[in-house]
Amino acid sequence: MERDKQIGAAGELFVPEPLSRLEPSLPGFSIANWQSTIRHYVSCHPEYSGLQRPWVGHETSDIVYDDANGDFTKLLIDKGYLDAGMWTGARPRYYVEVKATTKICSTRFFMSKNQYRRMQEKTNGNGNRAAVYIIFRFRVFNLETGNIGLKILVDPESMRVRDEVLFTVESWSVVTAD
Repeated sequence: MERDKQIGAAGELFVPEPLSRLEPSLPGFSIANWQSTIRHYVSCHPEYSGLQRPWVGHETSDIVYDDANGDFTKLLIDKGYLDAGMWTGARPRYYVEVKATTKICSTRFFMSKNQYRRMQEKTNGNGNRAAVYIIFRFRVFNLETGNIGLKILVDPESMRVRDEVLFTVESWSVVTAD
């Protein structure tokens, strides 16, 4: 479990780093947008020793960004992740979940019930342009060589409806203790 959190934090760190270095820069984006409860696992690195341990607040996603100028949205349009017809001029709030693994990218990952609910609430299939839910899927391995794979799932709820991603429902069996 501890190792999984360390891998998760390493994967999460991989997202704000390049986003904070974009040219032109994303207005208002910084390491402060990384609002994960496991981010303190990277505080052992001297560059991140000042990260609040742990992040205090109600976690809604690993990274939250208000795209006040529409720059991030434009980048996602330019890279083919968002449809220009729907998203040009939009300034949504981004909810970014990062799912890291040391295995191949197609390895299943898990979402909490809250993450699944938020994914459904923030879907854009109904024309909602106020929020975007994204899952960054990483294969985290050979970190020292930079050999990190990336897959981005924008609006995974719409992808689920189109059968582009498959979800397996977890169920619990409960019996009373008496």
